[in-house]
Amino acid sequence: MKAKLSIIIPTYNSASLIERCLEALEQQTAPKADFEIIVVDDGSTDDSARVLQQYLQKTSLQLSVLHKPNEGPASARNFGVGAVQSDWIAFLDIDVVVIPEWVERGLKLMCNHPAAAGFEGCTEIGNQEKVTPFTHQTRNLTGGRYLSCNLILRKQFCQFSSAYKIPFREDTDLAFSILEAGYNIIFDSGLRAYHPPLSPQYGRPIRNAMRYYYDGLLERRFPARYENDVDVHYIGGIRIPHLRKKIYMTFIWTQMFFLCSLLFSFVPVGLKWATGSIHLLAFGVVILTHLSHVKRSELKWLDVGLLVGIAYFVPWILCIQRLRGVLAFQNEPKFSAANWEYAQPTPSVNQETRKIIPLHVHPQKLQEVRPVFHKKSYGHGGGS
Repeated sequence: MKAKLSIIIPTYNSASLIERCLEALEQQTAPKADFEIIVVDDGSTDDSARVLQQYLQKTSLQLSVLHKPNEGPASARNFGVGAVQSDWIAFLDIDVVVIPEWVERGLKLMCNHPAAAGFEGCTEIGNQEKVTPFTHQTRNLTGGRYLSCNLILRKQFCQFSSAYKIPFREDTDLAFSILEAGYNIIFDSGLRAYHPPLSPQYGRPIRNAMRYYYDGLLERRFPARYENDVDVHYIGGIRIPHLRKKIYMTFIWTQMFFLCSLLFSFVPVGLKWATGSIHLLAFGVVILTHLSHVKRSELKWLDVGLLVGIAYFVPWILCIQRLRGVLAFQNEPKFSAANWEYAQPTPSVNQETRKIIPLHVHPQKLQEVRPVFHKKSYGHGGGS
């Protein structure tokens, strides 16, 4: 029987997260015949393939596993789309855990909103006591972020831009494409998933800042939406887009003014003190952005000390990377709904997909075959 919902999960070097994600889908209240799961192993070099194969032997889920060379999460999701059965596709990330009613809730949304292009779910931070300034976690409590870690779309819209080689902005790009074409994506707080923090790494703030290279691409394709609908926060009821960028630019400008005031002797001492104080205040706000999800009772002084040293460079790295992206993608054309080929056919499992990488599925569905890679070289992508 054809599944009502196909769930695509890309994974790259995330062997330790696979079972936690899939076990949450084992606990779904919806009948297992109503949904299928397709895990796309995006060229992992860790034990992901072994963990997935072992899970196939014991699961009762309609689970398929695709293996492909590493090209980034957008490419991995597109690859999985070619293997789906249903007209609706859900996207999850390997590091999220969904509630037991998640599939059931999604099926009801599909029935109750037949004109919708898709649904974005509520993503909360799980195990918040483990959050540090150097972990990775994300949340979407009020909608408008269109995170691909908790998203359901009609199959006809599921074509991510492969220009995004890391897990950043590719989901926003797809959502903006759908919205610009005149369709709507509904936020539902009951479609809930938890994003537990990944293990802390001291270089994470710098790596996160470097991702803003792809803001240059998003801005070129959707200038108006990029300006008004990205990184939106509400302060005192006031809607502020690009809050992080505004904070970082304030830090940079105050730093430049302060350094200039020190270089020129004719600048009054009082003005030097004023610019220095404003710069320190701006730096304090930068620090607070890295502590926004951290429980103060769990905060360690070592983390604070290291963060002070690292965060001083993060605004510069972010702005430089964004400028690099603007220059790199300056010839990228603006998105045109008229030219958007959202209905282009995707390869099926029995045709093009099988020619590239054989499909692994639950043993009850298909006998295992060994994946054989083409000799063609592939571009390197980021983690999925």
